[in-house]
Amino acid sequence: MIQFATVEKETVTEKIIKQIAELITSGQLKPGDKLPNERDLAEQLSVTRSRLREALRALSMVGMITIRAGEGSFVNDKRNNTPKDATVWMYHEALNSVSEMFEARELIETEVAIRAFERCDDNGRLRLDKCFTALEQSRLASVEDYMACIDEFDLVLAELSQNTLYLKLSQTLQHLRRESALETLRVAGGKENSFILRKAVFEAFHNGQRSELETALKQFFHNSKSFYETKD
Repeated sequence: MIQFATVEKETVTEKIIKQIAELITSGQLKPGDKLPNERDLAEQLSVTRSRLREALRALSMVGMITIRAGEGSFVNDKRNNTPKDATVWMYHEALNSVSEMFEARELIETEVAIRAFERCDDNGRLRLDKCFTALEQSRLASVEDYMACIDEFDLVLAELSQNTLYLKLSQTLQHLRRESALETLRVAGGKENSFILRKAVFEAFHNGQRSELETALKQFFHNSKSFYETKD
């Protein structure tokens, strides 16, 4: 006789996902509706903002909401019955090593940053400035909150590239890199190393020097990979 394992209790993140998803599928939250801002929603749900962000990212990956950096989270106009996280899971299962992750990230994220650099206007630069300020201020916060600021910064870059596919690829990479990134950030000096490297990319972008940006991006991925490999 087949023995089934006891079902584990839902995590806080899963409970948040379930509640918001039910509000959407029941029609209480309609296409185009904006969710409350992060702070208010976290207070209403009595959860931490880091747990809320995890839930919102998951809902975004399955196509139920769209997260617009600097604007908020919106219920999608078109809800696709094919979950997008199936694609993420496919990539996750096929991933053989963190080395492959860094190689893919360097290829995609470098292209995203350069396209954003070429197409960014003054409003876009202001958005990026705001994200970098939040990232700088979050260095003394929890690793999860700092990681959320990194995700926000990268998401804005992807949006500034004005390429929908780049944006979707960036969202997928954020999920794939999450475990290794958090592991690295928890190591002594991890957050500071991450900030220094990202600051160089931001300053090159801000200075309007493409060659400087390309050099900073190359250094970013080289040093990030080296730090990860030597963290133990």
